[in-house]
Amino acid sequence: MKKLIITSFICLIFSINAFAQSKKDKQFVAQEATNFLTAFNNADIDATLKYLYPQILINTGIKIEDFKPYYQRFYKQMGEMGQRYENLSIKNPSEIIVKDNIWQCAVPYETIITNDAQKMKIETKANLWAISENQGKTWRFIDLVQFDQNKIPTILPIFNTDLKISPLEQKKL
Repeated sequence: MKKLIITSFICLIFSINAFAQSKKDKQFVAQEATNFLTAFNNADIDATLKYLYPQILINTGIKIEDFKPYYQRFYKQMGEMGQRYENLSIKNPSEIIVKDNIWQCAVPYETIITNDAQKMKIETKANLWAISENQGKTWRFIDLVQFDQNKIPTILPIFNTDLKISPLEQKKL
């Protein structure tokens, strides 16, 4: 009986610790996702590259040194069109899935894209794919706004298909 009580107590402590760690990890992912999207939306190229999952560039044939000029042109064109991001809001990340020492989760976000030239606002709901290859110490991201979930594994073979990504939602305001 004494062993049963001790074993039960140990299991209880481990489960409480696992829950607390998971919550802490999810909070950290959410903060890092905010940093990534803020850097991207503010055209901070160096900070964006710090958070961008580099394999996406490699898999799509883009060299990092080519990414910076592309990104600068992209933001120049957005500015000329009067387009900007507003009201960025990160939602609760999904459960973190760990497989083969790779941590992954989906981070939903909402933002409003304003286009002054067309006098239009679009509310966008999308997801980031968050990945950590060092037990959650650092997180890298890919904005899945342009990806169909069924095609992601062909571009990123380590994408865990158990991870459910909600589809892109957009509506004019």
